[in-house]
Amino acid sequence: VYANGLKWQGGRPLCNYASFMMIFAGLATIFILAAMAMDRYLALNKPYFYSAHVNPSRVKYVFPILLTAALVMACLPLIGVGDNVHHFPGTWCFFDYYGTTFRVKLFAYMYSVLGLSALTVIIILNFVVLRTVLSLHRKACEIQMVVFLIGILTIVSVCWAPLMIRVFLIQTGLKEKDVIRDLIFIRMASFNQIMDPWVYILFRKTLLTRIIQFIKVHLCLQRKQISSKVPGVGDIEEISRVRQGELSQQSCNNGAGEPFLSKSTGETLS
Repeated sequence: VYANGLKWQGGRPLCNYASFMMIFAGLATIFILAAMAMDRYLALNKPYFYSAHVNPSRVKYVFPILLTAALVMACLPLIGVGDNVHHFPGTWCFFDYYGTTFRVKLFAYMYSVLGLSALTVIIILNFVVLRTVLSLHRKACEIQMVVFLIGILTIVSVCWAPLMIRVFLIQTGLKEKDVIRDLIFIRMASFNQIMDPWVYILFRKTLLTRIIQFIKVHLCLQRKQISSKVPGVGDIEEISRVRQGELSQQSCNNGAGEPFLSKSTGETLS
């Protein structure tokens, strides 16, 4: 589009496809994160319930259900609930959240409320899990999982929350149309698709372990350098004993053991 002078190529089908992928990718990521956060919460805070009700035969159906839910939401504008339109400056397509018709406003509310609710659940559950992990000194693998979830949560929240909040505020009438700001927010949301693979790479256990070891090594080296420059308690005591010995020797040489004041008084009296 940019190479073609900001002229959209592909017509309506490509516009629908671009909007479909944006909606599907965003909601699918958020739904999966919510399921992962719920899994960690139940495993750490409700272990008896987790062991009794959560098993692989049930979990394997969760992922397809979440993807189906995101797929259904992305398909709604294609069947008339909402509408996919070009947005400024004509380089991207997304569902219409400026319209005033009932079907347009309905989908905009569904998208923003569903997305923000899922993000809120993710944030709350992750903070509860993090507090549990830190208070109970859990295993390293559980800590690594929490770090991984927080990393993904941060990326998703920063990328998608502004757009969802913006859509909701426009529908409620609290914000007016601002094409420049909307362009910034949609670019942030698009950036999430680029960042997601890097989050999986950067938060791998092996890489995190190497980073932690690197930090520990450098901290140990800094401590050794500081300890070599600053005398310890034993060194200070040794210096104090040597100094006291020098002062005692100097006193003996000057006055043969007599205080200077008593010697001066005796000479005056004589």
